[in-house]
Amino acid sequence: MASDPRGNADRAVKITGETVILSVGSDAAKLIVHEQTIRSRSDFFDAALDKCWKEAQDRRISLPDDKADIVQRYCQYLYSEKIYLTPTIFQKDVAKDTNLLPEYLVLAELYVFGEKIGDIPFKDAVIDAFLCRRSEPVEGVRYSPITSAVDILYEGTMPGSPARRLMVDRHVRLGASHWISDKSEDQNKEFLMDLARTMLQIPRPLMSTANLDRGDYHENEGGSGSRKRPRGRRQCSAGLSGHNRGTVRSESSGGRLTRNAVTLSLSTLLSRARATSGGQPGQKSSTSEQGVDMVPLMSCLTSSMSFVSASQVPSV
Repeated sequence: MASDPRGNADRAVKITGETVILSVGSDAAKLIVHEQTIRSRSDFFDAALDKCWKEAQDRRISLPDDKADIVQRYCQYLYSEKIYLTPTIFQKDVAKDTNLLPEYLVLAELYVFGEKIGDIPFKDAVIDAFLCRRSEPVEGVRYSPITSAVDILYEGTMPGSPARRLMVDRHVRLGASHWISDKSEDQNKEFLMDLARTMLQIPRPLMSTANLDRGDYHENEGGSGSRKRPRGRRQCSAGLSGHNRGTVRSESSGGRLTRNAVTLSLSTLLSRARATSGGQPGQKSSTSEQGVDMVPLMSCLTSSMSFVSASQVPSV
């Protein structure tokens, strides 16, 4: 059955009245849009076109720091309520260095633009586009917004942003350890902190010192003279000082880290980072400026993500 082409007249886009020119990017690309349409959707444009400002008198708004492609897609959305993207059909078109669909970068930039101009319905539509794209496999593989898309959203939004929460929830629920880079400078510090906090909120058995097995934290298999690591254990470089740095015992299912040990490591690292952090929103750092060593936190996050997603179908 064909889709219903009818729409509510109250939601019809106004195409009468004065138009304004949007001068976008360093090359001042020109986009024309109806004033009433853009003012009704955006607090930013509504304020800019107030009669007391030069932009209203010239009927031209300069956006030198924005991309013409992104602003054009926004204008297209104003008239059609559609976000137009070029779909990735073949895996050969996926960015090899980031394992990221090109659409996710466009959507991230669209969300940041929506944040800038204060168009909440548009931002909600971009969130919906993120979720819809994730459900569409590329040659049988489902890709998630990671790496560069996370960076764009964290650098262009404020703490608590719904888009930030979506990125964190995707990593917690669907993520795999390879989503976190081995290089601390490649990861956004704020994102790692949010991810750690969210991982700590995952329901787990009541923990106390009675639940802890000292063997989880011993480096030696036998007596004090032995330096051989126990068979079936692997090291979790969680950054704990002294005797707490060491191995985490695998469970009977084979190779998965114990939940208690991972959670305690996350708790310790997060407390330490909270006590010493002070960076600016969107700033990426490994250790030097804020004195927070992100490398151990990243290592423990990847271990924890592996633990949580062990029973799930791997995602890319």
